[in-house]
Amino acid sequence: LGDAGADAYLREALDDLASGASLSKARAINAAWGSGDARALDALIPDGIAGGAVTSDFTHRTLLGKRNPEMAERIGHLMKDGEVSFVGVGLFHLLGANGLPQLLSQRGYRVERVD
Repeated sequence: LGDAGADAYLREALDDLASGASLSKARAINAAWGSGDARALDALIPDGIAGGAVTSDFTHRTLLGKRNPEMAERIGHLMKDGEVSFVGVGLFHLLGANGLPQLLSQRGYRVERVD
């Protein structure tokens, strides 16, 4: 992000905390996660990447656009050795068209949700 981008990112995060927006988003995510509502979780993605703010741009470009494909590639390498592996990731990496399950499916892996 660079210094200016990091400063803007921090300011946006602090503004979201002060306004209650972060709490509202967290409650919506927790409710969807707690009920196992994958559609509701996927519906929350546009809120995280829309608006042109530094935070949403970083999330869209870096987390979903760059990091997820890199993580999918690394997970693929882990799976090729035939050993049992455990990979822990944050929730946002699991959601949407550029989420890890979708990217791994595109690479030929069978991915299934376990409730």
